[in-house]
Amino acid sequence: MASNSEYSNLTYAEAGVDEPREQEALGTRMLPWFKRTYEFRRGIGAPMSGIGHFGNILDLGGDRGLVLATDGVGTKIFIAQHMRRYDTVGIDCIANNVNDLICLGAEPIALLDYIAINGVDEEALEGIAKGLCLGAEKAGITIPGGEIAQMPEMFSHEQGTTALDLVGTAVGLVSLGDEFDEVPRLVDGARVLPGDVIIGLASSGLHSNGYSLVRRVLLDDSRFALDEYIDRLGRTLGEELLEPTHIYVKPVLALLKKGHPIHGLVNISGGGLLNLSRLPVNCSYNIHNLPPIPPIFELIKETGRLPDAVVFAALNMGIGFCIVCPSASADILLDELQAYGETASVIGTVTGDPGGKVIIERYGLVGSGESFEAHDRLASPL
Repeated sequence: MASNSEYSNLTYAEAGVDEPREQEALGTRMLPWFKRTYEFRRGIGAPMSGIGHFGNILDLGGDRGLVLATDGVGTKIFIAQHMRRYDTVGIDCIANNVNDLICLGAEPIALLDYIAINGVDEEALEGIAKGLCLGAEKAGITIPGGEIAQMPEMFSHEQGTTALDLVGTAVGLVSLGDEFDEVPRLVDGARVLPGDVIIGLASSGLHSNGYSLVRRVLLDDSRFALDEYIDRLGRTLGEELLEPTHIYVKPVLALLKKGHPIHGLVNISGGGLLNLSRLPVNCSYNIHNLPPIPPIFELIKETGRLPDAVVFAALNMGIGFCIVCPSASADILLDELQAYGETASVIGTVTGDPGGKVIIERYGLVGSGESFEAHDRLASPL
């Protein structure tokens, strides 16, 4: 491991994203108001789960639930704007939403998009629509509507340039009963047990998280140009940064509909592998077999001289989705995932240690909440 003197002091907060302060504001200032709304509806349409998982469930009656999730593409949109290429961020918008929905075992069915833009740019809007369509095809959903808002006062931009934001809200269906039908059964993480294994599915790259940090490290001070060819990446930096988020819907739904014993599903998005601790059980997660880190993450870490604790708390580091299952089922699930073209492996195990800690042995990291801490004694030889 490198000594602390070899690292920069750059944190995610200094790059513009203060996660702890955001969570404090959400928990103390916003959630109390949202939770009051639970009193406004009973029966059909009533919320059936708390706020804080990957989505929420509304009661549809008849042992059916409607699962809701909403997300955008974050500051990855700035890369699209600089490159004047918008088709990939539409895929990201779909992926960020449907990959959350399936964490509850839900089958995504539709998404509504919201585009805020400083002025009409037909080329940009068509590119976004094309990407949304491509993402919808991969997820097996429809886009039955949406909204465009022209908001020139909201965006700082050079005269004649396009500035925009893209957000989506997706819905899915889940069965709340004990019997299988055409809709998969709820997976809420409550069945996760010590001894279960964690299957990690490879990401397609950065996905859509950590871009404030990534842009600060790679692009500020003209360290790299977006059109610069990077040998270790095998393409230009811009092409790498616009690689769309992988959509895991079809392989995961196939496993669920076959009735395989899946105890937990986790989208490794913002927060990286710390998202495992969002499972609602008092266990911990020992990541002891992490695959080699893909080149883009190594480039970010080296260029920014960032400690492992910073990059693992902000980026997916090559794992985009996790499935928690009994150890006896792992080989079957891995075979089926491979048949669907997924790159997957057992990366860790669930332990009985309380506290929801995420331990990454190779890098000597112990994490909880929104951060990791380094513990040299945990690190194994590289």
